[in-house]
Amino acid sequence: MTWVNGHKKLLFCLAVFMIIMMPASAQASQTSGYDQIQMENYPIARRNGVFVDPGATIAVGISADKNNIFASIDFGPWYVNYPWPFNYWYGYDYHSGYQLIIADQILDFTIQDNGNGNKFSVISAGKNIGSGTFSQYYGDTAWQFNLDLKKIKKIIGMDIPENAQLSLQNANLYQGAATISYAG
Repeated sequence: MTWVNGHKKLLFCLAVFMIIMMPASAQASQTSGYDQIQMENYPIARRNGVFVDPGATIAVGISADKNNIFASIDFGPWYVNYPWPFNYWYGYDYHSGYQLIIADQILDFTIQDNGNGNKFSVISAGKNIGSGTFSQYYGDTAWQFNLDLKKIKKIIGMDIPENAQLSLQNANLYQGAATISYAG
């Protein structure tokens, strides 16, 4: 019995230690980045004359920390037969139409191939506000980009309030908007 009771005490002490050492909650500024993005599927935007499987979706997700907003968009395996997304994508224009909505302020932006392989720039109001990369793997085309919050604040002319809703949408590509609360 002594051996079992000793192990119970040890396990109890380890559990208490872990509870004390782990933070009760984590703010976005401590845990964000591409690895923190929660992807969700959104129905693809329909285009006249462009056939897309009725069940086709695009996975979109965003996260934020005190310096950046991180976004990831995955077009899935139904995109095939074209070497890079910046050349042609079944009649869709995925360079433009992006909107970042911050506490009811709308920031329009585009992505621009910068001639550096799979890298691109994010442009708003004629200014570079971020950068990203795209990839293609067996017909699955995806890209990720970050937006510099300091540059965004200058363009929209305001600080971003704590717990403000941040939404990313592009009606050219998908229906709906990926939304998070900004922890500051």
